[in-house]
Amino acid sequence: MLMIKRPHKTLFTFMCILLTTCSLRSQHTDSSRMSAPKYEALTSLRVAALGAVIYPGFSVGIERPYKTIQKQILKKKRTKFLIKNRYFNYNLSFYHQPDFHSNLFGQTAWVTRRIRQKGWYRELSFGAGLSRTFLAGSTYSVNESGSIDKIPLAGNWYGLFSSGIAFGIDYMARKQKPYSIYLKHQWNVFFPHNSFITPRPTLELGFSFQVDEYWKAHPSKIYIQKARRHVYRTL
Repeated sequence: MLMIKRPHKTLFTFMCILLTTCSLRSQHTDSSRMSAPKYEALTSLRVAALGAVIYPGFSVGIERPYKTIQKQILKKKRTKFLIKNRYFNYNLSFYHQPDFHSNLFGQTAWVTRRIRQKGWYRELSFGAGLSRTFLAGSTYSVNESGSIDKIPLAGNWYGLFSSGIAFGIDYMARKQKPYSIYLKHQWNVFFPHNSFITPRPTLELGFSFQVDEYWKAHPSKIYIQKARRHVYRTL
């Protein structure tokens, strides 16, 4: 007599194999989608054309990261990346106001920057430093004997506080290129300055190029994967 196998057992075995295969493929897909982006926060050299209201100038500086946070958010059809960096900036700036003075000022600033997946970013900065002005034209003083002396490099020293906002494109996040461009608006307060506090606005159009091989930065790194709810830190 011919023995006929029960069809429900065969169907059950087939379903188990199919579910296992789908589960393994899903895990592999999630793992590949959750892989970390190829991004490193590195030391950068910054050069910018600066304008103080309508007066021309320039700015140069060094930017060093000390912390980077990379978030990966797994969505239905794609993975969203978001990068938050923290920096210390060291800048030296200059502008010339005809018939009044030239101003040379240096400052250290704390910067927080939020970079999107395609490289677009915005940042906020808060800084403090010193300013030295050089008066336009010749300046003279009268000494105790009544003679007149010319004062070389006449000007004044001031303290400086600043805050700014910037928008730019980081091509390291966009195309793995070691540079970025940005537009920055900053308010500078010099003190003591007459009897009023008068902010001096500046506008910068700048270029940043990574020079980490000359001054290595070792920022702390935090990777956050929201889909897996897993957070790990690398110091």
